[in-house]
Amino acid sequence: MNFCHGAHCTIWGLCYMTLRPALVLLFLLFLNKPCLGCNFKQVNSNPITSMFDDNIENLVKYLPRDYNVSVISNLKPHPHCSDLWMIYFISKELVRIEGLSGETLKAQVAVVLKEVEFIYIDCHFNVSEDCRMEKKNVIDFLNIMSSTLTSMKTDNKIIDDFSNCTVIFCDKADASVNYTTETQNTTLIQPNCVKDNKQIGEEQHSRKHISTIFILSIVPAIPFALLLFLLCQTCCKKNTEQRRTEESA
Repeated sequence: MNFCHGAHCTIWGLCYMTLRPALVLLFLLFLNKPCLGCNFKQVNSNPITSMFDDNIENLVKYLPRDYNVSVISNLKPHPHCSDLWMIYFISKELVRIEGLSGETLKAQVAVVLKEVEFIYIDCHFNVSEDCRMEKKNVIDFLNIMSSTLTSMKTDNKIIDDFSNCTVIFCDKADASVNYTTETQNTTLIQPNCVKDNKQIGEEQHSRKHISTIFILSIVPAIPFALLLFLLCQTCCKKNTEQRRTEESA
């Protein structure tokens, strides 16, 4: 029995995509993150101020030393994106702390939060479902923030294109277990997968036919996709310029 998601089946049991699903798929790919942003090459100055360490030290004076906060525990190491991802989670926790604070503490948190506001102004993140948080002392949390901002500010590392970092990945704790289970299942299934040459030949022909039809259905959609991409880029540029105009006003 053949099941074809988002496709049609012919009387030979082959699946092919029509032009409309192909166009919809491309359209959704572009709209999934309509304005990726996170391209700080367009910024003339470093968005991280030189006062962030002083602001963090001032905040420490107002916080109880035994206060615990949430910190991301299993970020996937990435040479280009990890620091930016950490800043994103730090900014989210600062927003939470600000909402729970009294007037005096809230004012101090707002000053520190301003140091990382460029993250949620210019970036649009999608977070992996595998990401987990752990509790840490607030002093450790602020030390992580300080070291991360220092790393990003050093040599103007932040002034770069991070548009490929908008999907945040975390390590899966049960990856090895899943791999072992899949390996065992494969071993059990293999003896039942013996096929004669005729059946194998028919399946190979079917796959080639499906690939050809899929390519032919995608090609006409390319000009539409390019036009949509240009429109999205124009929209992003206008939105970014508008936000910066509002901030400077």
